Amino acid sequence: MAPRGKRISPEKAWDEIEWSAEEKSRDVAVRTLWKTSEASAHAVRLSTAEKPHVHDRHDMVIFVRSGKARVFLGGRYVMVGAGDVLEIPRGTVHWAQNLGPGAGEAYALYLPAYDGQDMRLVNPDDPTHDSRA
Repeated sequence: MAPRGKRISPEKAWDEIEWSAEEKSRDVAVRTLWKTSEASAHAVRLSTAEKPHVHDRHDMVIFVRSGKARVFLGGRYVMVGAGDVLEIPRGTVHWAQNLGPGAGEAYALYLPAYDGQDMRLVNPDDPTHDSRA
């Protein structure tokens, strides 16, 4: 059994997230868990791979709950697994590719709260894509 992180809140601890059949059919499924004006948290399920993208107005922290992935992060590839934490400053090109036999899961924290609009697809080979430059 592969290690799996828990989501723990004041109400309870969750070992598993119950994904719907429709969510399971997506390459990437995202579910909002909570949201305030300052931050939001989301469950992420990665079956295959994300497209290269940037969040221009949001910083992110990703906690890998389960699975293995190859992540492109700001110009380099890193391998991640359960228990790893990724810091993704706004303007950083990133994407993840699932390497496991099943879908991987993560807990994503956005600062400020994610509005669903701040995702710009990019060509990672274009040197002008990084808005931090």
